[in-house]
Amino acid sequence: FFKTGDQDGREESTTSPSACQQSVRASRCNDGALKRIYAGGQAETEATLEDYAMLIRGLLSLHRATREAKWLESAVALTGRAGELFLDAPGKGYFFTQRSDDMLVRIKNGDDSAIPGANAVMLHNLTDLFDLTGDAAWRDQAETLRGYFLNGNPRVLVGFSTMMHAALRLEEK
Repeated sequence: FFKTGDQDGREESTTSPSACQQSVRASRCNDGALKRIYAGGQAETEATLEDYAMLIRGLLSLHRATREAKWLESAVALTGRAGELFLDAPGKGYFFTQRSDDMLVRIKNGDDSAIPGANAVMLHNLTDLFDLTGDAAWRDQAETLRGYFLNGNPRVLVGFSTMMHAALRLEEK
């Protein structure tokens, strides 16, 4: 819907997604913390990087379709929050889960599964933020993330297709 509205210029193509996005933002964020599950009027279970990455992607698409600054501002804020919650030492990629005293190991990878990998989606998001804002800090973060997963990695095969696509987009910027 977002991309269609952007292409055809018809407001009705973006109205429903905008209302859906407002509902998601209202129901899944408690005190600024995104939750993974919302059912029966209750939000529970801490969100993962995947939740943040996909929501940011949607916000960026909605911004492109509607040209409303609030969606870009929300994407910037959520990207910052994702960094606080999931980013390993600078240049080391994002973990899939938040820190927890109960968790012995935190995983981070760039592989796709049935859906695009969260680190790859974050690379797309950082590239889009650079494209939309012109802020070189976003490009720097994107290049660092790309470098961590792709530079000299012999495992870069089909499982990294979304990461490769994002890296190619970054090269064009």
